[in-house]
Amino acid sequence: MSILNLLRSDEQSRIDAAWRRYAALLESDSPDPKALTELKSVMQTLGKGTADAESDAQVLKEARRLVDVIQDGLGLDGQREEAHKAANEYAAETERIVLERAQEIRRLQGVGDALSARWMLSDRSHKQLMLMRSRHVKLVGYIQSPGDH
Repeated sequence: MSILNLLRSDEQSRIDAAWRRYAALLESDSPDPKALTELKSVMQTLGKGTADAESDAQVLKEARRLVDVIQDGLGLDGQREEAHKAANEYAAETERIVLERAQEIRRLQGVGDALSARWMLSDRSHKQLMLMRSRHVKLVGYIQSPGDH
């Protein structure tokens, strides 16, 4: 390797280290005067001003927030699958219950309809008997109608 390549490699390593230290110092938010002096030195090396440092600190803060969000979402596959499976099972059970209830409603309505039909027939028969008793008093007048329609 030539000396210029070594120089370039050394300079790149120094710049990479300066970036890492710059980020660490911005994230530390330390009030230590030594940290401030070091930050100024690293900023000078990287050609950064105060406005750059403020902007970069916000970028780092947002990057850390994103890392936290990513971390919070890791390992949720099993839980997500279980939750979706439980929701699907609950929906299927609910559908089964709704169908059962609909059948029972139809059955009960049928019972109610049959009872209503019997009641209406009874009521009509009572009215017919009352009319018959008024027309044929001597023949059927003694026949009583059960119930008070």
